[in-house]
Amino acid sequence: MNILDMKTEEKVDPPRTNDRKTKTACAKCFKAVCSNHRAEICTDCRKKCMQQFTEEDKKEILSKLLSGSSKNEQDTYIQGLKEVKSIQRHRKRSSEDKQERKSNFLYFVRKGSNRISVCKKAFISLHAISHWQVQRLNTLLFAAKCPRDLRGKHNNRPGTICDEWTQKIKEHIEAFPVKVSHYCSKNIRYLDASLDVKKMHNLFIEKYPDLENFVKYEFYLKYFNEIFNLRFGRPQVDVCSECERYGTRLKDANLKENGKRAAASLHCLFVAFEAMYYDAAATNEDAAC
Repeated sequence: MNILDMKTEEKVDPPRTNDRKTKTACAKCFKAVCSNHRAEICTDCRKKCMQQFTEEDKKEILSKLLSGSSKNEQDTYIQGLKEVKSIQRHRKRSSEDKQERKSNFLYFVRKGSNRISVCKKAFISLHAISHWQVQRLNTLLFAAKCPRDLRGKHNNRPGTICDEWTQKIKEHIEAFPVKVSHYCSKNIRYLDASLDVKKMHNLFIEKYPDLENFVKYEFYLKYFNEIFNLRFGRPQVDVCSECERYGTRLKDANLKENGKRAAASLHCLFVAFEAMYYDAAATNEDAAC
């Protein structure tokens, strides 16, 4: 057979999970916990821990852990598989400076309805967790504390914009009056032509001077562009003849106040009917599609 005619089989990797907060039961995790090099971690264990579990048992153990929807639930599950045992006798140390252990920990794995005692290495391997995760949960268990997910809650990132500040930005932008376009997309609203994002940011800092060093113009501009569908001014083609006629009458110096109020009322009614008409037309068009 000609080598050029041979088709190479394309390697397909298992789908990756983008959830950085909580581990999920994916094929990659099962492959890691069931692989041979993970099983060789405690081959010299006197309990022969890994030999007590089949490949299906390993998958079931990992599935029980990953069934927790949050990091706190998974940590609580792992912590419930450990017990604190006081050390009855300390060995003599060659170095006096080395700190003695205050307690010992027993590790268990659920196999069906039974709890099987295993070594620490097997416990780490079967649950596909790290040594530092076990150490953290051991410290909390010894102190009789429940695990809490504190990632992103330690307030040591001064550049992070909290939800309270973004809510203030949102309320500040929404406070500006807007005009709705007649003939353009109904989702586009127009701010006054004399405004721009720089002026709006300056007004925001004047209102909240304590946020001057936190809410920079770059973030304000990014939030404005990503959250709001607003433009400045109004396109010339958007002004209809009726609006121009009413606008001319309102600017007429010879027109009395009663006439101006009547023209303003008629203009408001006209704009309202126009908006209802275009909304109904857009609804019918969406229904037809």
